[in-house]
Amino acid sequence: MIAVDDVGANTIIVIAGAYYALTTADDAFNAGLAVALAEGQALPEAIRFANAAAAVYITRQGTAASMPNHKEVNALL
Repeated sequence: MIAVDDVGANTIIVIAGAYYALTTADDAFNAGLAVALAEGQALPEAIRFANAAAAVYITRQGTAASMPNHKEVNALL
């Protein structure tokens, strides 16, 4: 994945693993991105956090109950 902002382009390593469903992984990614940006993280770090949130999410079954918390995302990073 490549992130581009006003500073330049950054390559973001994608976290891979086993998964149950990808249907709403974008919700977990978007939520993670919003949290990281709200915390003041730079775009590359925010995308990395969002990617980790989605990676945790897809390892679980269900939808809302599968959404990871901040501690679970940081544990993956």
